[in-house]
Amino acid sequence: MVDQPAHFSTSDANESRVLVLYTGGTIGMLSGPQGYSPLAGYLSEHLRSQPRFHDPSSSSLCTNSQTVDAFRSWQSLVSLNSPSSTSPSPTYLSTKNPASPSSAEAVPVTDENSRFNGNQLKVITENGPQWLDSLVMQESHGCPKIRYAILEYERLIDSSEIEISDYLRICNSIQSNYYLFDSFVILHGTDTMAYTASAISFLLENLGKNVILTGAQIPLSCPRNDAVENLLGALQISGTYLIPEVSLYFNHRLWRGNRSMKVNSVEFDAFKSFNLEPLVKIGCNVEVRWDLISRPVERQAFRVHQAMCENVAVLRLFPSITPASVRAFLASPIQGIVLETFGSGNAPRKPELLKAFKEAADRGVVIVNVTQCVVGTVSSDIYETGRALAEVGITGGRDMTTECALAKLAYLLSKPSLTPEKIRTLISQPLRGELTLPARVQFQPQPVEDRLNWLMKHIASLKSSSHEPLQSPDPNDGIANMNINNNNPRTPSATISNDPTILLKRSPNLGRLSIYQDVGVELETSEMLQKEQDLTEQSLLPIALTAASAREDASLSSLLEICHDQIQIHGLLNLRSASGLGQTALHLAAFYGRFKNIELLLDHGASVHLRDDIGHTALFYAINNHHKTCVDLLVKAGAHLTDFEQAEDCTSSFSHKNNSSTDLDSAQDIN
Repeated sequence: MVDQPAHFSTSDANESRVLVLYTGGTIGMLSGPQGYSPLAGYLSEHLRSQPRFHDPSSSSLCTNSQTVDAFRSWQSLVSLNSPSSTSPSPTYLSTKNPASPSSAEAVPVTDENSRFNGNQLKVITENGPQWLDSLVMQESHGCPKIRYAILEYERLIDSSEIEISDYLRICNSIQSNYYLFDSFVILHGTDTMAYTASAISFLLENLGKNVILTGAQIPLSCPRNDAVENLLGALQISGTYLIPEVSLYFNHRLWRGNRSMKVNSVEFDAFKSFNLEPLVKIGCNVEVRWDLISRPVERQAFRVHQAMCENVAVLRLFPSITPASVRAFLASPIQGIVLETFGSGNAPRKPELLKAFKEAADRGVVIVNVTQCVVGTVSSDIYETGRALAEVGITGGRDMTTECALAKLAYLLSKPSLTPEKIRTLISQPLRGELTLPARVQFQPQPVEDRLNWLMKHIASLKSSSHEPLQSPDPNDGIANMNINNNNPRTPSATISNDPTILLKRSPNLGRLSIYQDVGVELETSEMLQKEQDLTEQSLLPIALTAASAREDASLSSLLEICHDQIQIHGLLNLRSASGLGQTALHLAAFYGRFKNIELLLDHGASVHLRDDIGHTALFYAINNHHKTCVDLLVKAGAHLTDFEQAEDCTSSFSHKNNSSTDLDSAQDIN
């Protein structure tokens, strides 16, 4: 099955907007007398010169090479027009300190509405709001139009010199622009990229948008490099798929950031995650592992934790290590230690060595046991040597990487409300998908044929008479779609046909046993039936989800309970409808004011940030239909209006004026 992306948009007002934070690294360097070094402004101008990264008018050969007809049309236009020579305007802005106001003088001043028509995007810098010239990637191979701006730091960081203050700076740049952009890409040096990915994965609390780190082994300035593919892939993933966590993209693989480590300094395949499969693989096709992706389930808005403890360190055990050296290492002011042990968490059982560990643990030092092996986990109950460490107060870190364990320790120790005992408990629990819990006996789901029978009956019962639309639908609207009159955003009408055969016709994967034969795959009849049933279920579930979300009964609750695994595996809660205007289940629940359904959807990982084909979020529909309790719930979960939604004429129906996209409290004042 080809994964269907959760697109943010395909229209100009609804294009995906990505902020690229250029913090430093090899990717933007040029060769100089002293070797490779960064040059301010080079990265942006280089990308502007490449049509694959910037083609605002869709006039490049690159954009027009997808079909024969497109190329011929482009060729005829080129022959009719002589080339013009225009010098490009700057596409970057260095973030200067307040003591250097000259940086702001060159920033063009434009009307705010021009962000939809012109080339600029509003970006919040350390000096306040600025307008940056944007770059545009046109739609291509299932990816929507992506408009992005590059915020280049004045002090580009050598990744080997990165500090906690740099982590906070990156996080604060994301926080400042969180309500202006759909996703974020961080360009970073490779040497400590895994450390940064781990650190910011904890600092960015209740994250609901994509944050992708990438870089390069060879810079863009070299004809042969890995920078083009890494940046291109990161931009396309960030603008196409909803993967709301901190990740790391390198060499056609998207890894969970806090699971990754740098394993090679000379190959393009520089990063690995040995205990978790990649979230996305890019090859001839794009394979998204929706079942692995973390989704926020707490009903809390995004925020940045503003501290990390500096008194943490890594101690790697080795044969013949002395108790005296360990005791010196654990001395004040150390508050936390990542202890790299042998095998599955083993260490020498020297009485003096164990005594040194116990003394430190008794005075509040948190010691985390991780393995020196790149594959495997700490299992303190297998060997006596491992149990001995647990008995003196050392906490098992399961399969966390050293980079992640260090970041998690620094994060938890910076929270004054947490006691050492509470921190030890949290260390062994996944907070951001950073570790694997022991396998548990799984509930055996119903056989697929039983689920299908139930699902067909369930869909057939979802009739339009079960709920009255708030306003009569447009007479031109189809009865099997949820439609919105563009002149009146308050008129979606969600209905399901009484005839289940119409639903079957709308399901593109039904009745396609031949697809396996077409690709030459020989399957047994039972296997073919199983495949067909799976495809049928995947086709029907989105229809059932959107319909049940509009109802006031227990339909959605039953559906989420019975088909929970299938919904999560295929990411169906955040799948936009293939018909109508591309709404999700949350859009419908918000429009009809189904408070309990919104709660259910949020608790199962539905995103408040997805927009439909005309650029509207679920919050927009809840506000315009005056469902105040639903508005409050969505805002608490991190929902916000986009600047496009605020600029629409229909905002005159709001009970307040000048609703700022960065002031979420104002959204709660709707009556």
